[in-house]
Amino acid sequence: MTASEYYEKALEYLEENQPDKAAAALHVAVELDPTHLEAWAELGGVLDQLGDLDGAREAFEQALKLDPSDPDLQLASARVLFDLGKTFMALARARRAAQLSPYSVDAQSGVAGMLIESGQFEEALRVAQGIRALDSTCSEGPRLQGRALLELGNPTEAAGHLRQAIMLSPDDPAPPADLADCMAALGDVAEAERLYRRSLDLDNESPNTWFNLATLLQRAGRYGEAVEAFGRAVSLDPGDAQGWAWKGVCHRHLGEYEAAKECARNAVERDGAQLDGWLLWASCCAEDGRQEQALEATERAREADPASPFPALYAADIHLQAGRLDKAEASVREALRLDPQLSGAHSLLGEILHRGKRWRDAIEPLRMALERTPQDDLARRLLGMSLLRSGSPREALRVWRRVVPTPEERQRVRLVLLVGGVALLGIAGLIAAFVS
Repeated sequence: MTASEYYEKALEYLEENQPDKAAAALHVAVELDPTHLEAWAELGGVLDQLGDLDGAREAFEQALKLDPSDPDLQLASARVLFDLGKTFMALARARRAAQLSPYSVDAQSGVAGMLIESGQFEEALRVAQGIRALDSTCSEGPRLQGRALLELGNPTEAAGHLRQAIMLSPDDPAPPADLADCMAALGDVAEAERLYRRSLDLDNESPNTWFNLATLLQRAGRYGEAVEAFGRAVSLDPGDAQGWAWKGVCHRHLGEYEAAKECARNAVERDGAQLDGWLLWASCCAEDGRQEQALEATERAREADPASPFPALYAADIHLQAGRLDKAEASVREALRLDPQLSGAHSLLGEILHRGKRWRDAIEPLRMALERTPQDDLARRLLGMSLLRSGSPREALRVWRRVVPTPEERQRVRLVLLVGGVALLGIAGLIAAFVS
């Protein structure tokens, strides 16, 4: 058989949805005739479909050597390069495709999409506006314009463009998913969920949409539903370490610790630099009493993201539970150095100082914690105790009035404080018993 005959046979395999056999036939075709442009181009597309990005890149490179003026080849090569993480080279190829075919909406859309994914939102917005000028009936122009505006922090204006994209292409799952992101940014959780589900009705195999829906449900505290959605996301993209980590976090909220540990393992195995995966693993180890392994996990998390305060915060909590107050204090102060506004760190520092009987020192961080998180009842209870121990019973009572949960307990505290002969230490002991 000749190269052309193998090429034709490959096309038949593709029609029969047998890409593996098509790839094998195309390999033979290009071996027989290395100048067979169509075979190289088709081989690149098939290998891309099969997930062999390096092979697809090589095939497209060979095709471009034969015809560098083909804009479709330039664009196909750009997309493979982008998927390989070679952003600069991909954009150069996509721009070349747009130069070769300046009126091609597909080429211009490729450029705009890559610019958005690489964080060049202003330029992406300009390219998207140009797409609308090329074809006002195409949904890609307003969709990409809306996406760029959303990334630039203007969800309200972005939503208008994305609604237009939905009207122009009601069967395209991308615009409703993007509009859902806008609604989530605007705080309209119900509308965002409706739009994500509309997008999934059109394309049930999109891991990104499942992930975004799961994140929305997680933030709303609907952990059971979030677990299911994250499960769909990672089943479609098993290499998504972030999806595994957040699925595990939801399992923890549900008290499903074994499932959480399995998710943590999956997260760190797939990405050794996954911050949330290591933090989840640290918390799981701590719950099992494996404190040294937990601390090792916080170190791995610190290596994954040295600028994040959370590894130090987790380490502080682990040291506190082990009674190592000096190490706990050092860790929590490191967390506050990285993020002075971290309310959880202020609360934890106050608790550490309180347990160390440094009551006066504990007052300031506990006040700061309550300024940032007024609903932190533990910080309020500890602040009251620290004020009492520091000789400020009236101020302690004002603090406790906002934290005692039942009328009976309020009456109990009032009766104690009305007994003038009760010593200060007696009051402290009663309140300590109440707090515990």
